[in-house]
Amino acid sequence: VVVDSDGTGADSDGTDSTGGATGGAFCFSGESMVEVQGKGIVSIDTVQIGDFVKADTDAFAQVYSFGHFEKNVKAEYLQISATGLKTPLQMSADHMIFVQQGSATVSVPAESVKIGDMLLTTNGESAQVNNIKNVVKNGAFAPFTTNGKIVVNGAIASNYVSFMDGIPMQWIAHSFNAPHRMVCAINFSICENETYSNGMSSWIVAPLQAANMLMRQTAPVKAVGVAALMASLVVVNVIESMFLSPMLALACVVGYLMVKKSTAKAKVML
Repeated sequence: VVVDSDGTGADSDGTDSTGGATGGAFCFSGESMVEVQGKGIVSIDTVQIGDFVKADTDAFAQVYSFGHFEKNVKAEYLQISATGLKTPLQMSADHMIFVQQGSATVSVPAESVKIGDMLLTTNGESAQVNNIKNVVKNGAFAPFTTNGKIVVNGAIASNYVSFMDGIPMQWIAHSFNAPHRMVCAINFSICENETYSNGMSSWIVAPLQAANMLMRQTAPVKAVGVAALMASLVVVNVIESMFLSPMLALACVVGYLMVKKSTAKAKVML
């Protein structure tokens, strides 16, 4: 939740408050720290499109967009402290983070994280959550990386928010951004010069409005809409995989030609 620029709703120190909030944000606070390849650990507000940031235990990924980029704003965050993390996470309630659930790693919205949950960290180990509170902090930043993840304050987080329980939101959100990534792969300067409206990337304003509209529908309409979306995203995923992997595309073409030739030969024999 974004707080008015005059700080309305915040305590005198501008930190702990939940009142007087307006607007919306899905992001990390300006105090968040990330690792940039060639630069080391830096504040998230200094990250630029084109930078490669730590995005998994042993991987860096390129930043191709900012879902939200706003320096001069106060926003309400959940501050999540965990053993093993030197600095608490400060992220919006619907932003997703990766947690251990048994032998599986799943992405969940920050608001569903509980004391005792195990966060996935950059060194491959888990950090147990020991405190959660609401804070108001300066800045709102949501870098989008090519693998859909980013390491913030040592914990592995998603680039995305969760709109609905019970569906694979990480996969859906990452697949939905595939066309954007393909445009960046063709001409990265287009992505370097992206524009923002109230801090929100022009690439995601319309999709967010559509998603919010879908979430307001009746359960049957919502179910049909989600099913149609997931079916279309499977196709989008295949297209992106072929687009980004020439060898895969070549293999598909060769396979198609072989099947076609085999079918033609069978018809001749008949």
